[in-house]
Amino acid sequence: MDKLSHRALVLIIAATLTSLCHSSSNAQSGTPGRIAKFTTTTAVGNSILFESAGKIGLGTTSPLSALDIRAANAINFGGARPFMTFRDTTAANSRAGIQSSNGGFSLLSEGYFSKSNPLAFIRIDREGRIGIGTATPTRAIQIGPSFNAMFTIEPSDASPRAGFIRFGDKTGWQLRIGRSRESSGGPLNTGSTGTTFTFRDDGAFGPTGYPLLATGVEPLCRTLANFITRCEASSLRYKKDIKPYLGGLDVVERLHPIAFTRIYNGRSDIGLAAEDVAEVEPRFTYPNDEGQVEGIKYELLTAALINAVKEQQKLLEEQQATIAKLQAAVARLEELTPQSPN
Repeated sequence: MDKLSHRALVLIIAATLTSLCHSSSNAQSGTPGRIAKFTTTTAVGNSILFESAGKIGLGTTSPLSALDIRAANAINFGGARPFMTFRDTTAANSRAGIQSSNGGFSLLSEGYFSKSNPLAFIRIDREGRIGIGTATPTRAIQIGPSFNAMFTIEPSDASPRAGFIRFGDKTGWQLRIGRSRESSGGPLNTGSTGTTFTFRDDGAFGPTGYPLLATGVEPLCRTLANFITRCEASSLRYKKDIKPYLGGLDVVERLHPIAFTRIYNGRSDIGLAAEDVAEVEPRFTYPNDEGQVEGIKYELLTAALINAVKEQQKLLEEQQATIAKLQAAVARLEELTPQSPN
């Protein structure tokens, strides 16, 4: 080694030793377990991070996980649509994510990332509305993209048009369907509120104000508009202001059966005209929401028919009595009439 190279090496070693001595003289005392930080441009001291057995603690000296943070408002993400991704190494690095946007946030699953199911996410918007499978919920809770109801259920059970509501375990759970005074997307109205129909988990069901129907015990009725409803209960327990109904032949004689073809399905049928029946006995008909006569309560016609049969029977009995009297009178006349000699 020439003199110049030897001298350069000596200078490098000297500079290194000087630097080490200078750093040592400016180092501050530290705490075991604390991760060091520069307290000045040259001095080293404690940071707020604590390391124990490979675990980092922030706000704690006893971290329980790889990163244990114990502080209010612990993490703050900023930027345009801040995003956080999770990868599960036990499931082929399947992804899940949290993303903030427009004052709300979304929980995203692997199906969303891989586009195998673009609706595989939960969205909470800035108003606190929750959407499952929709980025724009319009109700407090909305499942699926449809917004036509306060609570909607969309594709399930591998069928594109099937949906399920599952509840209860035969211990008294009930599913109750009710309404508020707000129609779907419309203004406030004065309709009834509260529960209107109840399904019990043992299969019983029925409208509010009536005993629940046990499955397969009592019949359902279908209106002419194809609405399914419970047939009216007949027990006196559900009736008041009871008095005889006197309509009979006078009602039946004023009803005029007609043959017709239904406009909506082209089917030929036989029945009565609701407007005509309303003129004879309004209680045999029911109106639609606009107050127009809509249909006929055909089951009520039996009351008039029963009375008509009774009236006919009474007439027959009176006629039979009259005939019997006439026959008796004829017999007496025959007894009083002298027999002519042969």
